[in-house]
Amino acid sequence: MRQNGSGAAWRRKGGRDVETLVYEFDEFSAHNKVDFVGCLATEFGLEHTGGSAGGARTFRLVCRYLNENPCLLIFDQCETLRPNVFQVIRQIWDRTHEAGVGVVLLAAPILLQRMNGSKLADLGALTSRVGVWAPLTGVSKQEMAAIVKQEGITDVEEAAFDLWWKATGGSMRRLMRAIDLLKAKHSGKRITERTVTGIAGHLWGVEVAA
Repeated sequence: MRQNGSGAAWRRKGGRDVETLVYEFDEFSAHNKVDFVGCLATEFGLEHTGGSAGGARTFRLVCRYLNENPCLLIFDQCETLRPNVFQVIRQIWDRTHEAGVGVVLLAAPILLQRMNGSKLADLGALTSRVGVWAPLTGVSKQEMAAIVKQEGITDVEEAAFDLWWKATGGSMRRLMRAIDLLKAKHSGKRITERTVTGIAGHLWGVEVAA
């Protein structure tokens, strides 16, 4: 998974086309629908013009691309979104789901309360399209072991893995950022407690102890 300046992250499998896009909203894209669709267009490699005048064209380009290249869209930090950004997400789903595009909204529990209790038309329209509500408990230790192995990281000391699990706290985002760093800086090397301590300090500015 590659994290970049727009707050989005990709994962490609087996050299195939993108199957999943994880997008983490920031202060700008959470409040500005034009900025949001522009970020999506950039991540899909689509040429687009900035500004409100080009927003509608960019939105249609994104929808056309998704219809031709369906994938799963996972949006994170959705409790921070303004209603007009939710409206854009709903419209993207309306225009692409028949082609196989899926949408997942990750958020703090407050979003569920907002969506179920809101009288705003934008949220009500989106709520009616939600098929499954599911509280998430984070990545389990067993799931983390399977993910690490799938990513090709196999030489991990047992104590180092326990410390790594403690440092991630069940966060998929933390886990994948750590995996990316390990692949870039420690490829082919044994993962020790010292390695994990260094990663925690570099990525999250925290100290972890066994």
